[in-house]
Amino acid sequence: SCGDEAWLERFLAYMQKNNVPLDFVSYHWYWTEPRDMSKKCTRVRGLMEKYGYGKSEAILNEWNYVRGWVDEFVYSIEQIIGMKGAAFASACMLLCQSNPGIDMLMYYDARPTGFNGLFDMYVYRPLKGYYAFYTFANLYELKNQISATSDDDDVYVVGAKDGEKFACVITYYAEDDNKWEKYIDVDFGTSELDGAKILITDKNQTMAEYTKAKVENGRVRLFVERNTIIYIEK
Repeated sequence: SCGDEAWLERFLAYMQKNNVPLDFVSYHWYWTEPRDMSKKCTRVRGLMEKYGYGKSEAILNEWNYVRGWVDEFVYSIEQIIGMKGAAFASACMLLCQSNPGIDMLMYYDARPTGFNGLFDMYVYRPLKGYYAFYTFANLYELKNQISATSDDDDVYVVGAKDGEKFACVITYYAEDDNKWEKYIDVDFGTSELDGAKILITDKNQTMAEYTKAKVENGRVRLFVERNTIIYIEK
């Protein structure tokens, strides 16, 4: 499905009426707000459950940042290959990680196209978006998601742990280009993470160590630019 929920509902109703089994539902869409993406995932899952396909896989098989397909299309491509697109991709993955409405996300695209925010399409050097996936992959390697919440609608977070190894990704993403840098207060709830390494990816630096502050007594205050990916590990 190309994201048309009315069409999808008619399809699912027809499938149910004719007792057709369904292994998965795949769909795609483009957004500028991660929370809108997550809400769509929830709505699609709701339709699947309504027609008896709640146990089938829900796969968002094409997604990326797009503000507009005509007048703002060039702007959209410029953001995809830059830091804003990277922060958007990171925020989407962090948010949807805890959404039971979605089983898989397929970012579009990692091929040499204008929608590829991971690699330069000529020489294949990593772009900023590569580090959205690199940091999320590090969480995945730790296997065990732990509780992590944000009280700021522009800040997204997921934490993971494997034994004594710990990591979290915190992303400040804003669609509004007029938003400023901000302070982010992080409370780990334990001093065991004092001295953890903090790495910052923004428009001026890539996985650079944050030296303005350090984790002490389980807390740290970070001052970051709009559209920044923060990776913390110990």
